[in-house]
Amino acid sequence: TVSPTPGAINVFPKQEETKPAAVSMETEEVLEDNGEADPLVKEPEAKAAKTSNKNQKFVFEGIVTVLPGVFGTQYFYAENASRGLQIYMYKKDFPSMDIGTKIRASGVMGVAYGEDRLKLSSKDDITILGEEEITPEELASEELNDSKIGKLISFAGEVIDKSGSGFTVAEEDTELEIVWKKGAGDMPDVFPGDTVKVAGIVQKNKDGFRILPRGSDDIEIIKKAEFAAAGLRAKEKR
Repeated sequence: TVSPTPGAINVFPKQEETKPAAVSMETEEVLEDNGEADPLVKEPEAKAAKTSNKNQKFVFEGIVTVLPGVFGTQYFYAENASRGLQIYMYKKDFPSMDIGTKIRASGVMGVAYGEDRLKLSSKDDITILGEEEITPEELASEELNDSKIGKLISFAGEVIDKSGSGFTVAEEDTELEIVWKKGAGDMPDVFPGDTVKVAGIVQKNKDGFRILPRGSDDIEIIKKAEFAAAGLRAKEKR
């Protein structure tokens, strides 16, 4: 003690209460109001088992890659360097956001169709942090793994099949299903034999990985199939 008290009980100076400093998301924990770290409030790990994350509280900081209403009215996607994540709200009361909006979202982890889902209660669970540029990560199909689920990626290949709900693209020995959602607008005209570059969000089902484009801008036709190009030229002449 700095206050001498000869012949009396020591007197300690009163400590002034200080507000806890903000904690970076890289520490994977957030301070509660009492200044103590809550071990259940952290950023979910991409490689963790889905069941180990379920019903735990998490804070996720990332950049918006898919807006609400594109794949579904109650959820959107965001990602950071570690992982991508579906962010869900039953009320659909989301704040105004754009692709590239940086957010911090606090909620409880759930699982939907085998995919992690951060469940929010209201738009107050989302804090807008700013704007950043976001570009798809270019991958070869063999580089896809569970850590890429929920992330925005791009790859190139040949269209081998087409249906009303999407098409299939092959890259060497790997085939990927491209799923077209209603909220993504009109599906571009692609045909078997076309070489395309596809961007979209990675999902996984029992048949393997699949890609969900956000709109026609996520499809780039690198080379048209010979028969399709010939048909187009004939149509232009008419």
